[in-house]
Amino acid sequence: MPFIVLLACVLCLAIPARAADSAPVTIADAHNSGAVLAIADRPRQIASGGTEGRIRVSRLSDGHALADWFAHDGDVTGLHYDARRSQWLSGGRDGALALWDGDGRELRRHQTGSPVTDLAVDEDRGRIATAHDDGTIGLWTLAGLEPLARHHRHRGKVRAVAIDRRSGCIASAGSDGRVLVAGIGDAEPLVLTPPPSDAHDLAFSPDGGWLMGAGWFRLFRWPLARPDDISVLSTPHHGLIRSIQFNRDGRQLATISRHTDSAVLLLDAASGALMRRFPSHDLCGRAVALSRDGQYLVSSGDEASVRIHALPAESGPAP
Repeated sequence: MPFIVLLACVLCLAIPARAADSAPVTIADAHNSGAVLAIADRPRQIASGGTEGRIRVSRLSDGHALADWFAHDGDVTGLHYDARRSQWLSGGRDGALALWDGDGRELRRHQTGSPVTDLAVDEDRGRIATAHDDGTIGLWTLAGLEPLARHHRHRGKVRAVAIDRRSGCIASAGSDGRVLVAGIGDAEPLVLTPPPSDAHDLAFSPDGGWLMGAGWFRLFRWPLARPDDISVLSTPHHGLIRSIQFNRDGRQLATISRHTDSAVLLLDAASGALMRRFPSHDLCGRAVALSRDGQYLVSSGDEASVRIHALPAESGPAP
């Protein structure tokens, strides 16, 4: 290993960080492997979807199982809780979108025509954006899963999709290395400055000013007012950052990594600096989710567990 890379790893490990204050609630063997996650704040529940196609709904406070059902033929790749209708939305590698009630009864299902790799929801406008293996982005109604539009945006599969809740803009990242942002009704998307490696997850800041991407070891930060700019932020991760989510004020970013690393961290969203470290998963990390009230962080890993971390009231940087 080159001396500079070795030194960087040592420095990352030396960063002072506030550790988690209590042991997480662990749901062991929740799925066959790593699971996607979604949190319902009212009721306070966590849903996880695994590679075997099952969805499990658990109580957020203690992990107690509330419902469990087979939803897809293969990986569950996206989950969302629609609080207005008290429904769960799921997407899968089988190409299906489905709506469920809280007990796992199917309310509606739609075949999209291509494996779903990710999904994002705009509740205010009642829209779902889906990412697909065939390079397309799909738009659907949230209420009935009715098709609105289909755009061929990427060469190769779309890795991630995100929606800005303020403007309704949709961002996507593909295996072609491109990151795009399209406004409502835009015929052609805006092409952002390419990141140094593929972005595997995307998240808009709550104020809509920034788009954040996750790559190998680093985060990518695009100011949407200056789309030609990009900031590449170093992090304490030692592998691919697989999942990211902003906290509600946009100052912190929850992250989890995989491949040579399974760290679960809270980072400063502006700098990538470590603010809090949580217990690593035993195998590669898969997903991370934050409750909107800031009280819980949930993570999942390939050892098939889901962990619920209670967060302290304060959210400042480590001393």
